[in-house]
Amino acid sequence: LSILKEVITNANGTDLLAPYLPELVPLLIEGLTALEDPRLAYSQFHAESSYGVTTSQFEAARAQVSKSSVSSDLLRQLVKLVTAESMSEVAPRLRSMVNRGTGSNSRVGA
Repeated sequence: LSILKEVITNANGTDLLAPYLPELVPLLIEGLTALEDPRLAYSQFHAESSYGVTTSQFEAARAQVSKSSVSSDLLRQLVKLVTAESMSEVAPRLRSMVNRGTGSNSRVGA
């Protein structure tokens, strides 16, 4: 992730990465869930009984934390490069990610 961060940060302000959006965007979105601490998923199942918060409140908090992650920051940098052409390639992959039941952070990112 550190190498990808360096590449995206150094290319910021250029369109050098535009041809790679169909590969980069889904990778980073899946990273939102894959890089999350697995204990959070476990804790969410016990949110009401252990922490006194509803499952939906806990999930909202997880999504908020995910929005401040490195993957999310990199996605925000790549959004500037999205065109109608690249979106036509990215959209089906995002739709597939949402339909196949990826983690909640990935669904939020998509």
